[in-house]
Amino acid sequence: TQALTIGSGAGATNNLLAIDGGGMPSAAVVSNVSVVIVGSAAGSQRNTLIVTNGGKLFSKGICAVGSASSNNVTRVTGGGATWDFGGGCVYVGSGGANNGLIVDGQGAWGGAIVTNMATQPFIGSGASDGSYLIVTNGGQFFSYLGGSLMLGNAANRCSIKVVGGGAGGTSSLFCAQSIAVAWGANSNELFIVDGAGVEGGAVVRQASGGNCSITVGANGASQFNGLIVTNHGWFYMGSPLPTIGGFNNWIRVVDGGKILMPGGGTMVFSYQSSGTNNGMIVRGPGSLVDFGGGASAGVDIGQGGGGAPPPSTNYANYMIVDELGVVSNGTFALSPTWGGYQSNAFNNYLLITNGGRWYAGTSTRSIVIGGSYCTGNVVRVSGAGSLLDLGGRALPLGGVTSSNNCLTIDQGGTVDNVGTLTVYTNNTLKLPGGTLGVKNWSYTNGTFVVGDGVQSATLKSIAGGALSFTNGLVINTNATLIGAGPVAGGRVGIMITNGGAFSPGTNGVGTMTIGGSNLTWAGGGAYRCEITNFAGVPGAGWDLVNVSSQLSLIPGGSSCWVKIDSMGTAAGFDSNQTYFLRIMTLGVPNGYNQAALAVDSNAFLNPAAGTWAVTNLGSGVYLSYVPDAPGSSNPVVEWAAPSNGTW
Repeated sequence: TQALTIGSGAGATNNLLAIDGGGMPSAAVVSNVSVVIVGSAAGSQRNTLIVTNGGKLFSKGICAVGSASSNNVTRVTGGGATWDFGGGCVYVGSGGANNGLIVDGQGAWGGAIVTNMATQPFIGSGASDGSYLIVTNGGQFFSYLGGSLMLGNAANRCSIKVVGGGAGGTSSLFCAQSIAVAWGANSNELFIVDGAGVEGGAVVRQASGGNCSITVGANGASQFNGLIVTNHGWFYMGSPLPTIGGFNNWIRVVDGGKILMPGGGTMVFSYQSSGTNNGMIVRGPGSLVDFGGGASAGVDIGQGGGGAPPPSTNYANYMIVDELGVVSNGTFALSPTWGGYQSNAFNNYLLITNGGRWYAGTSTRSIVIGGSYCTGNVVRVSGAGSLLDLGGRALPLGGVTSSNNCLTIDQGGTVDNVGTLTVYTNNTLKLPGGTLGVKNWSYTNGTFVVGDGVQSATLKSIAGGALSFTNGLVINTNATLIGAGPVAGGRVGIMITNGGAFSPGTNGVGTMTIGGSNLTWAGGGAYRCEITNFAGVPGAGWDLVNVSSQLSLIPGGSSCWVKIDSMGTAAGFDSNQTYFLRIMTLGVPNGYNQAALAVDSNAFLNPAAGTWAVTNLGSGVYLSYVPDAPGSSNPVVEWAAPSNGTW
């Protein structure tokens, strides 16, 4: 067993060893090598080892590409070329700069293989800035070590790139148990997984097929280090906790890249100790982070607490889901408390925008927006098509000892399928525009206003629950209250303003119950009443609103509108028949004002030749249709006891 050195001694430059199989399996083999060193001393630069065309190299121990020397390279390329480390490992850059290892399959799956590492490999160790590892075009790299593969240990600007073969090419594979990006106090280390436009064109996982863990910013003083998963590359990620630490470190999942966590797991940005401006962006069509579901599936953004006081001060950590990117099967915790200690993590945020979507899916992990003593944390869902779907999970905003945390839904964004919503005192929920869908909510922090009066805004009451507003609910101009559950306005009641609206049901005809004090309906406000079947009953054939107290109509120079919508063509309608449909019941009939009401039938698409009106009989409010008298342009309008519908 002998050592193999290419470029030995100072000034030993431009030396080359090629192990070339000529395309014949095992035609060129170098074996029984204890260690391999390419560039062994300061000044021994630009030395090259090539294993190609099916050639094979078998070594043991710790090998180095660039040992105290710079600009050396090893290439394992094509034809099944193999470097087998026999349980050893490689240092790419060990005291010298810009050294590299390239594993290039030349378009064939497994066309080049670096394998059988069982001790800790380093890409950039010591003063070895700019060291690099490239696995491309069907190449494969295997590290079987139980610990971490190190990218950057007291070295800066080092990189690993796993790149697919592109259209017509084949996938590249990188296998490691775990990866530490910036193990030392380093900066600008970069790990890239690039599928080259082919789904799964570059894959990172464990050699056994399991998930690979990664820490970006493994040292608390490291900064500006990153992981990019792009162009449909796949990273199978898992335990131990994938983390981003230090300062200004990041993960980007863009342009169809995917992080997949089968079996579920938690990702942490700024783990326990102080950390700032660490985070993840998921951006672009096809880009996906799937947390895998289960009790631990999700992300901690700015984790508070620690092993002992004083508490951590994690702040300005983030997650952004943007431009049709998707997060699935996981929840989030903004500044959660860890270890039972008081935390002062603050100003961490989650932004879902420009059509980004987050689905809690099969995760059962609790959601946190501001753990104990945590302040100023923000969730914002903004832009048409942007969605946070909690799948029935509870959403607490703040806590008893946390303050100034905020959820904002704006510019057409949607937060939907919230099981129980709790807004603690000194924390804020804003709905200037977009949609909020909630099953259970008791709001006591003053009067809640839906909409800013300019944007379209919707508050949805989900069936099976109840919404309660102790100090009243205001549906502003261009805002709508919809749903199937009861909605109570407390002692103030519910106010439908000029340009506001209410509509029973969440996706078609339904029943809405208004509780508390008055339902106050201002002129210019609208009851959007859907009718799908004239042979049906209230709440099934057409909308029904039950007002448990009284209705207060305030026309103020404009009618209170009943806007009827046939949702296409309503069944059972005969334009020559008279109809009286009960659309509202009043607990207290006082305050009903016939003259304040008017009907808008522009969205009723069945052919009709008659007059629509609103009338009442005791506590029932009816929508009437009376056909025109034959040969006359004037309708016959009179009350008759309804012979159809339920009254």
